[in-house]
Amino acid sequence: MLYLCCGELRLPWAFQVSRGKGTTSPAQLALPLLRTVPATLLKGNRRPRLHADGGFESAEFVWGMLSRGLDIVVGVRCTQKLEGGQQIRDLMVRGSLVKPTGLDQAMCVSWVWLSHNKEPEQ
Repeated sequence: MLYLCCGELRLPWAFQVSRGKGTTSPAQLALPLLRTVPATLLKGNRRPRLHADGGFESAEFVWGMLSRGLDIVVGVRCTQKLEGGQQIRDLMVRGSLVKPTGLDQAMCVSWVWLSHNKEPEQ
């Protein structure tokens, strides 16, 4: 589901249905949806930002968004490999600039702690 948000206002824009394993990935479905957003909404005084969960961390998706000129915030697994063989979980400082494998673009990394059933989770 693609929403356009401005402050508290959330407008559903478009959606695609994923058929599951062995079919087009959600990230591959999202790229054509994002192309339906008019260029006039992507330019102007406000800089648009795309927020996506961890299912959209593929290099193909990230490059697709960067090529559209969008700033992106994407969730990634802590096991994501970085240039040099490290993983995200090995980082000790928030705000580190890193290059994930498969991308030439440096990215700023941060993290949050989620609590489910009183058990901290990264």
